[in-house]
Amino acid sequence: MHGVIFKTIVTFLSAYAVIDIIIRLVGFFFKPINGDDVYVIIKVRNREKDLEYIVRSVVWRNLKQSGGGFVPNVLIVDMGSDDSTAAIARALADDYSFIYYITQEEYASFIDHF
Repeated sequence: MHGVIFKTIVTFLSAYAVIDIIIRLVGFFFKPINGDDVYVIIKVRNREKDLEYIVRSVVWRNLKQSGGGFVPNVLIVDMGSDDSTAAIARALADDYSFIYYITQEEYASFIDHF
C-alpha cells in the first residue's frame, strides 16, 4: 500500500516538474511585447470631431486584449488638416506620454530614416 502511494507521489511530482520546465521554456522564447517597441500610426486629416475617440478606442482595445497590461505608443500624423485636428492632437500628446504628434512633412522625413 505504501509503495502505491509513494509511486503516485513520485509520478505527480515528476509530471509537475516536466510541466514547469515546459512553461519556463515557452516563457523564455515568447517574451511579452515591450510597449516601447510598438507604435500605432494614425494618419488623420480634418478629424476634429472623432480624433479623440479614435485614439481612445485604440488604447482601450489594446488594454482589453492584453488584460490591462499593454498600451502601445500612438503616433498621430496630421496630413494637412484645415480644422482644429492639429490642436486636439497636440493636446492629447501633451496630456499622455505615450501619444506623439507630428506633421506630414515630419512623417516623410521620419520614414526616410528607415
